[in-house]
Amino acid sequence: MVAAKSVTNVLHSESGANNLTDTGLGNRRLRMDVMSGYVPGFDHDLFISYAHLDNINSEWVNDFEAELTARLAVVLGTRVEIWRDRKKLNGLDKFDEVIAQRIQRSAIFAAVVSPSYLNSTYCLKELRCFVTNASAAEVPGKSRIARIRKMALLPGVTEPQELAPAETLGFPFFDETDTTVEFDIRPESTTKEKYRAELKNLAAAIAGVLTAMRIRADKAQGRIVFLAEATAKLAQIRANVKDELIANGHHVVPQRPLLKDGTLDTDALEEAIGQASYAIHLFGDSYGVIPDGSKNSLAHAQYQSAANAKLPQIAWIMPDADPDERQKEFLRDLRYGAGKTQVSERRLDLCEIGLSEFKEAMIDILAAPDPCPPPVALKGVGGSVYLLFQKEDIESQELRELRRELVNVGFPVALPVFQAQPGELRSIEEQRIVENVATIIYYGNAQDAWVDQKRKFLINSLGKTARAGDYSRAVYVSPPKTPMKELEFGDFLGRPLLDAAGLSPLLVLGDFGPFSRDKLKPLIESLTRSRSVTPSPPVVTTQSLNADPPDTSAALAAQPTRLRN
Repeated sequence: MVAAKSVTNVLHSESGANNLTDTGLGNRRLRMDVMSGYVPGFDHDLFISYAHLDNINSEWVNDFEAELTARLAVVLGTRVEIWRDRKKLNGLDKFDEVIAQRIQRSAIFAAVVSPSYLNSTYCLKELRCFVTNASAAEVPGKSRIARIRKMALLPGVTEPQELAPAETLGFPFFDETDTTVEFDIRPESTTKEKYRAELKNLAAAIAGVLTAMRIRADKAQGRIVFLAEATAKLAQIRANVKDELIANGHHVVPQRPLLKDGTLDTDALEEAIGQASYAIHLFGDSYGVIPDGSKNSLAHAQYQSAANAKLPQIAWIMPDADPDERQKEFLRDLRYGAGKTQVSERRLDLCEIGLSEFKEAMIDILAAPDPCPPPVALKGVGGSVYLLFQKEDIESQELRELRRELVNVGFPVALPVFQAQPGELRSIEEQRIVENVATIIYYGNAQDAWVDQKRKFLINSLGKTARAGDYSRAVYVSPPKTPMKELEFGDFLGRPLLDAAGLSPLLVLGDFGPFSRDKLKPLIESLTRSRSVTPSPPVVTTQSLNADPPDTSAALAAQPTRLRN
């Protein structure tokens, strides 16, 4: 149940005139602190985009706004923030930055579609402005664009792609059996009951989207997040990530630039780090600007400052990055900890996946309880878990719930890398294995041969570490259920499988069905039972990570279950 939220309604401010400040440079900007919508992170719940001609004679848009405002208040139990440009500039007027900001800070965009709307360059600019920015707060299965079909279009007239019926909500305010009859709410109108019925449908749909967006934002803990300044090439991506954080209820710092005349403002950096409960970094090709008097780049300095403060961190490395030499060295140390520090000790979630997948993972991580301190029952266990899966499973609900539960019980999760420079993937994966205390192979949509290959690689990699005997290994068997999965693991569900000499048994978790925390119990018990102190950093033999693995044919031959070549 979403609690009602008291808001200050500024419904009748003329073009936002009461909510503007002068920067002293002749530019106006919004005072974002004076308004608050039903959805956290947005100033307005609804932006109404309409053509001026549709409101001249009948004041249809005025009536529509009043009726919709009243109905949404009934459905949601509180007033909502609805905004529209009451001056309604014409096609010769400049598209105002104030209007653009209003659009970007609105949860839902309602387009009053009519022939006048489709012929208005200004209206289409409003629509495209919203579409360009809306991806930062998408709600799965729901559209944030509402099509208010004021009247039927002439044959052959098509709507813009952004308003395609398959993509957006559509609500006709005309009789679809006789398109010459348009619905009106005026007392003398014979169609006012049909108008009210369609308005109720529209309000219910809008309320559903607003509620979904608010629930999603409320699930986040409203953290203060340090979003590190990035290189110029990543500036737009950083802005996109910032929008995503704000849309999910988080507060972003720093609020002032960290570079002053080429010098790092260490006071501003320390202040922002001190406020935050998480730090997020975005890394790409370039090592970036090196502040005056510093040996490291700004990006490097921000990461190191957060690490020194023992702040949990999330780092995204741009896929297909072609780093310069300094950046290559920095990323190598980031991935491997320069051979000195475990990922778990650094409290780092390292993501080398697409931007959309990263933003979803970021919100999941921030929504989970703090990983430190761990629950009392696991006190002193320490270590992190490598969750190994194929890219095809990245959207799997079971995988996400599995990862979230591991974090909830005190185990940071390291994720696989899908894109890297040629020859690096193998060594990165091997390092992922040896720097964690356990590896889970997620068996969802992966091919059987891939699972077998990863089991072999895991065994070979552990042959290089001095703690192979107490290393926890598991296969998590998830939907879909296949004959080969059942043949391979069906008799061992929830049980240990002795598949390699000199190693702890392979734990078979899951049962081909939806995830539940009980299915992780054997692994949690194994980790808790076998460790009374935090493990030391992994001991890796002097053999090169790129060298051929040791011969494990004898161990593999002793397996009671088949590992295919």
